[in-house]
Amino acid sequence: MKAPGTESGLSWSEFFKPDWLSRRREEALDPELPIIDPHHHIWAWLDYGLDEFLADICAGHNVRATVHLESGLARNEADPEHLRPVGETRYLVELTEDPRLKRPGAPAVCAGIVGHVDLSLAEHLLEEALDAHISAGKGRFKGARFNARYYKDVSWVDDARPGLTEDPIIRRNLAILGRRGLVCDVMAFHHQLGDVARMVEALPDVRFVVNHCGGFLGRVAKHESYEGALSVWRDGIRALAAQGNVVMKLGGLANDFFSGIQLHLEAEPPSSETIAAVYRPFFDCCVEAFGAERCMFESNYPADRQQVDYVVLWNGFKRLAAGAAAEEKRALFSDTARRTYSLPDR
Repeated sequence: MKAPGTESGLSWSEFFKPDWLSRRREEALDPELPIIDPHHHIWAWLDYGLDEFLADICAGHNVRATVHLESGLARNEADPEHLRPVGETRYLVELTEDPRLKRPGAPAVCAGIVGHVDLSLAEHLLEEALDAHISAGKGRFKGARFNARYYKDVSWVDDARPGLTEDPIIRRNLAILGRRGLVCDVMAFHHQLGDVARMVEALPDVRFVVNHCGGFLGRVAKHESYEGALSVWRDGIRALAAQGNVVMKLGGLANDFFSGIQLHLEAEPPSSETIAAVYRPFFDCCVEAFGAERCMFESNYPADRQQVDYVVLWNGFKRLAAGAAAEEKRALFSDTARRTYSLPDR
């Protein structure tokens, strides 16, 4: 099934150079280890639908369930503006009725859905939007993403503005998410992590998930002070980790925007050893600060398909966690995600 709107979108085969990516194939390491992929997208604009995603997650690793993050799918322009994003939740639930996902042993794709809700809404409109998502989600809607990301020279975040983490209306609405037992996924950049930490501290009853290792702006840092940016990032990670109501997603670095490393311009696609080396300083700092029980690996697919094959990516994660105890591995690869998003055991 293709996502609606793909007819005029850019083909993923044009954007992600599949011929180049196919030059690197690896057998899955530790193929029985259960994985919950807690951060992926179905992207209409890149023609990355269920067919493409199933081909990736069923290529060798034991992916048991996934959590879908907002993608702007299937918005119904006939609905009131605050309810238009509910179309995505409805579409994703319909997607789960695909016969391939009903077979014994099939992965629970979109077992969790983190959707879009305008967090600047009046309280009664926010409540109405959440009610609609929850009803459409049929038990799968788990929360909303808060796009606090802002940097003056990053063009694709023109929907954001500085100071969102301190906005009293947004904080009030985040508190409503918490009272409803819903999760808030936060997308921010590394220079904002101190602000995010103060927001998290002020809302102790809300469960927060920070995306993509804290959004290190590697592409920007390359042209400024990379080591200085890393120092700011480390301070932000430690400030966040001091708050017990936040967990960290380990991923999102396999594209040059966040890592600053242009692996997709190399003659050959990266090996899992290369991916592990790219991630190592971020992984070590996050796990040291949060502990494995508050970290979860994420694919960020298809965005990270820019630089790495799905099997190779998770092999890289398994190399990173090779020295961890069995209980820590379970946390990193599935248990933290299951607990955070209240997913059923599979």
